[in-house]
Amino acid sequence: MSKKHLLIAKRSPTKRALDAGDSAASRVESPLSRFFYTQSGLRQSPSASNANRWHAPCRITFKSSLMPYLRFFMKSKEHSKASLLNDNISTLILLFLLIYRLFDQYLPGWVFGSNIPHEYFYWYGGIVYILIAAIIWLNRHKLPLLNIDRPFIFFLIIGGLFYMFHITPDIGIFVGVATVFIFWAYKNNHLVLKNETKYPPEIIPLILTSVLLVLLPDLLFNPAFKNSINFQSVFAILASTFQTELILIAFEEVIFRGVLWEYLCGLGVKERNVFFIQAFLFWIAHNRFILVGHSYFYFWVTTPLISLLLGLIAWRSKSLTPSTTTHFLLNSTIGFINKVV
Repeated sequence: MSKKHLLIAKRSPTKRALDAGDSAASRVESPLSRFFYTQSGLRQSPSASNANRWHAPCRITFKSSLMPYLRFFMKSKEHSKASLLNDNISTLILLFLLIYRLFDQYLPGWVFGSNIPHEYFYWYGGIVYILIAAIIWLNRHKLPLLNIDRPFIFFLIIGGLFYMFHITPDIGIFVGVATVFIFWAYKNNHLVLKNETKYPPEIIPLILTSVLLVLLPDLLFNPAFKNSINFQSVFAILASTFQTELILIAFEEVIFRGVLWEYLCGLGVKERNVFFIQAFLFWIAHNRFILVGHSYFYFWVTTPLISLLLGLIAWRSKSLTPSTTTHFLLNSTIGFINKVV
């Protein structure tokens, strides 16, 4: 071997490649280049002394390696836009339903005067049920944040079925479509729900306390029963409440202790303050109790305490199911009192 060839052999591979005019060899020796070539199935050729033989494969492999990440980024960006749009629509529905609920006692008189059509109340229940179904779909990926779990979805579906046959067909068909849509979304796993449903043991005493608070005014001021109590009358009251008021109860729970709760927490409001805000709005929304017997006690004592208890039940259980059950028992108890007292 000549002296010239001996000096070339002693040089590093990179120096030899540079002397040969292969400026890409240094990049090939780098870990990044080695990764791209390994991923593409290419291997360095011992005779690769031409830079063009390295540049083209590197560019192709670089693009093909980044394509999955680019697709993931684009999908994430599209998902973020869709999620933001869903949140904005859900917030608009929340504001509409909240204002509607706060003034629903006066709106019929403002719109129709003294000639309020009988179908108005059917349309009222049907519209709020459809909008609640829309809220559930728009928030389908974060329903646990709205305190919505599987039993509550069952409540909503069963309530929709019963209400569909109770109201007139012109609105009943739309309620039926919304009910089928909720069932379809649940059946096909489009709704993200918690796998386990466990409620703390202190929920039962809170439920019993709430029922006792509803009974308290009549036990204090009018303990005598005008009508007899029997199983048939109790069953009739429960069935009537189940058929006509279950979806309205679910509507109030979703608005005050579901969507509103999640919305205020998303704004950075402390959960303790959210608890009192929802209780205050729920209390004001039931200002009709001023018009019933023992009005001062019902409105200024019973309703505020019940508002706090329902919020506490939802807060402790992280679910609308116990608060909906309590709300149902409270309305049934009020109906029972109006019948026998």
